[in-house]
Amino acid sequence: EIYTLSLHDALPIFYTFVNRLSGLNLDVPATNAGTQLDQQSFTGAANQQFSLVDTASSALPGALNVISWTSGGAPDGNWLTAANWGNISPQAGDGLSFGSGSQVLTTNNFSPNTPFANIIFTNGSASFTLSGNSIVLTNPIETVAGNTSGGGIDNASASSQTINLPVTLSAAHHPIATESGAGQLNLNGAFGRSTGTTAQFAVGGGNINFTGAGLTNINGILGGWATLGNNWASLDSNTNIVAYSAYTSVTGTGAIQPSATTNNIKISSDTGNFTANNIVLNSLLSQLTGGNRTLTITGTLKLGASNSASGGIYCNVSTKTLTIAGGPLTANGGGELTLSSGNGASFYTPPNANGATPYPLLINTVISDDGANPVKLNTVGYVEMQNSNATYTGDTYINAGKILSDKSAHT
Repeated sequence: EIYTLSLHDALPIFYTFVNRLSGLNLDVPATNAGTQLDQQSFTGAANQQFSLVDTASSALPGALNVISWTSGGAPDGNWLTAANWGNISPQAGDGLSFGSGSQVLTTNNFSPNTPFANIIFTNGSASFTLSGNSIVLTNPIETVAGNTSGGGIDNASASSQTINLPVTLSAAHHPIATESGAGQLNLNGAFGRSTGTTAQFAVGGGNINFTGAGLTNINGILGGWATLGNNWASLDSNTNIVAYSAYTSVTGTGAIQPSATTNNIKISSDTGNFTANNIVLNSLLSQLTGGNRTLTITGTLKLGASNSASGGIYCNVSTKTLTIAGGPLTANGGGELTLSSGNGASFYTPPNANGATPYPLLINTVISDDGANPVKLNTVGYVEMQNSNATYTGDTYINAGKILSDKSAHT
């Protein structure tokens, strides 16, 4: 059989193909002079990955269109004043950078919920305060080789920064960070997330503090949608983002106990496989050290508070694989279920190049609705659904990395 790909998009696009058969030869016609082929060493076996880059018009996008604040309109601090941006008016979808000038009190007078790609406070900037109408942070752009751009909020300045305007995260994976040596990042406006949103927090400098409405812990964590390093993200008593630590620890081997929606289970110091016997948990964090392990479900494993986004599985060791097998996996009472693998440094980077070895999280069972309550699936990092048992029907948000299916019977 011959398959033809027409590269005719308006922008350069990065295409990835993973061969699940044997003996695939990928041939690029000589007439397509603008097409580049990147092929791994070919062995004639299955699981070979090929990448095509359409470069007929220009190089791959390396960054967003970022507009920088210059304070040229001072004492007017409005965002719609072109002089404040060096006479280059921002457009919906642009990234916004704040770093220079004396007008540090700024007001978003764009229409409410105008989408912007990110908010950056650059190294050396003074303390800014962003007020005014609400914004929506759009999804980051994934360029090539695991690089991403945009979609988040970043403070690289030693000064503290304050965002008083309401922020909503779109359905995507959003980085929110303070860099090493940076000041505190204060989010005082209402904070919301769309269904399908995941977030990756990084506290390299000052705290990330939330005082606005909309962000709360559910059974100790923000939810399966939010991580900080190798842990779930949580709000402490001062509403700072911190790494969750009050896990119910499961070590060695055997049955996961007890069953309770308040339990955030952490598997570590493993010596064998585990079982889950018809239980309900808030979340499951896998930090395998001994080897590749299987969690076999008897009955049903339900995750999360009822009809929420709190349920999730996070496999934070990229060199070890947790396989979920046996009975169905679901979100307790319906709602969102998030499956994550890798860690903050590798959500976008494949743990292996061609899929020949398992990803850190293998789903070898049915992901089902909880009775009449529908489940929506979010994935972050690289998740494999291995065989004909691994089925799922419903809304799916692939926010970083990929879902890999390597068996023809999988649906």
